[in-house]
Amino acid sequence: MKNFYKIGGFYFLIFLIISTSCHKQAEEHPTSLAAANFDAQFLNPWMNLHLEMIKFTSGYSPPVASRTIGYTYLALYESVQPGMDEYQSLNERYTIDVDFPHTNAHEIYHWPAAATASLAYMLRQYFPLASSSFKGQIDSLEQADSIRYASSMDAAVIHRSMQFGRRVAAPIYQWSISDGAYLAFTRNFPSDYVGPTGPGLWVPTPSVAQPAFNFKPAMQPYWGNNRPFEIVNVASNLILALPIVVIIMISITTFIIIIIIIIIIIIIITITITITIIITITITVTITITIIIIIIIIIIIIIITIII
Repeated sequence: MKNFYKIGGFYFLIFLIISTSCHKQAEEHPTSLAAANFDAQFLNPWMNLHLEMIKFTSGYSPPVASRTIGYTYLALYESVQPGMDEYQSLNERYTIDVDFPHTNAHEIYHWPAAATASLAYMLRQYFPLASSSFKGQIDSLEQADSIRYASSMDAAVIHRSMQFGRRVAAPIYQWSISDGAYLAFTRNFPSDYVGPTGPGLWVPTPSVAQPAFNFKPAMQPYWGNNRPFEIVNVASNLILALPIVVIIMISITTFIIIIIIIIIIIIIITITITITIIITITITVTITITIIIIIIIIIIIIIITIII
């Protein structure tokens, strides 16, 4: 009977070990490498291409160009943000009305591939009138990146990651259409704008260096009416920040007052000590002089007495 219990206990222990191991294996999932593990140098050709497209594509004035940069690199950030645990989506902090897709926790993602697809998508959308050469460079760069990534990573992972990058970029682009600056590259100098007149106000001016801008009307005069790209409610932020500012100001004021009081106390103590020292010295000198006078008088009296 004892052997039966020993054998039964042994098999029960084996069963627990096997079942626990199986349970752990069932819970384990492949994990993606963090974005920080990848070299960010792959972004340089994309950024250079973007700047070249701005420079050599008609209509991309500074306001229009800055808009493409803002939205494109918002998409870039959001496409790799799931690979950066220490960072959060900007949608959680700012008034970005975009429903971003989520990654599947049970699948692996390659973040440079996601970034590549996101950048390619945004450049195609924001430069519809770009030259065929630039459009070909987008295609070539995207293809070259995907081939390079696939040489060190499963092709299915690269495909999934690039699809995720496009799924992130697409809603951002759709959201940007409603900001008031859609197709702004076609209307940099609206002819219907009549600016205010008066001393100190802007007027068209001659341009020797750039004849194309000679007496040009105002550039993008309605730009201030566009929806802010990435900003929280300023009023609510000021209200929230006001108590902190007040506390800081009170703290600084209190600190200054305390310092002034301490300085005044030190000055009073110094003056008091100085006066005391002076008085003490004065009393000592007076007593000494008095004693000397008395001694002189006594000596004179003694001398007179002796003489008489």
